[in-house]
Amino acid sequence: AEAEAEAEAEASLRPRLRALDLSCNPLGESGVASLRRGLRGNETLTHLGLRYVNLPPADNSDSSLEPPFSLARLLEEATGLTSLDLAFNTAQGSGHAVEALQRALGSATRLRTLSLARCCVGGWRRARAVARGLAASTSITAIDLSHNGLGAATPPPPPAGQQGSPRPFISMAVEALCRAVRANGALRVLRLAHNALGDDASAAVVLSALSSSSLASLDLRSNGVAPARLRDLFSALCAAGAQWLPAVPPPAAHSRRPLEAWLATAAAAAAAAAL
Repeated sequence: AEAEAEAEAEASLRPRLRALDLSCNPLGESGVASLRRGLRGNETLTHLGLRYVNLPPADNSDSSLEPPFSLARLLEEATGLTSLDLAFNTAQGSGHAVEALQRALGSATRLRTLSLARCCVGGWRRARAVARGLAASTSITAIDLSHNGLGAATPPPPPAGQQGSPRPFISMAVEALCRAVRANGALRVLRLAHNALGDDASAAVVLSALSSSSLASLDLRSNGVAPARLRDLFSALCAAGAQWLPAVPPPAAHSRRPLEAWLATAAAAAAAAAL
């Protein structure tokens, strides 16, 4: 009886908090560093929300926000997390921070869902680090990279009338992401809305998704895809037996290839009607 009482007392002292949301608090780098130390060795907390925790620049020179913290160190020390929301922050983008981010994403063994929406990962170094880490990950099943300008570095189209076959216009960030989609066997959900991908990059992502062994949901809303290319993408999806939305899934959807592609744009309805 005494042993049981001691066991119950010990259990009552263990942390029970499973989810913590500190979004919209001006934590900055020092605040998140303190949080990170507190989470070291904590295997109980699994869901952490840190949206918009940047601090304004000290000199108030502009309205941008300073990089709040190293995502890599947070992943390395908060090993119990399965869900991490870092939307509306700024990813560190040069030198050792990028290499560390790649290693941390690839070695995180419990992390399942990660949101980096509006985290300025569109630069090719940051995007390549995220993509390579994602390619090496065996645990991440859902990632949100919306609103990151991944297609912004796409080369300009050639002048009108230029000879030669047209080259696809795909940024290095998108190329790295496509390779990651094909390599990762765990990823189920990929959100890429509002990334200025355009025709060629959107097509490259769709083809990579169709060749993926695991991807089940792809969000490509508002990426400036032209109606003609939308028809091509819809045809490719239909030929692969995939769903495309906003079409209503048929009753037998579970028997078809489990890929839903969100391609909703202002031209989607017209493109679908022209099929």
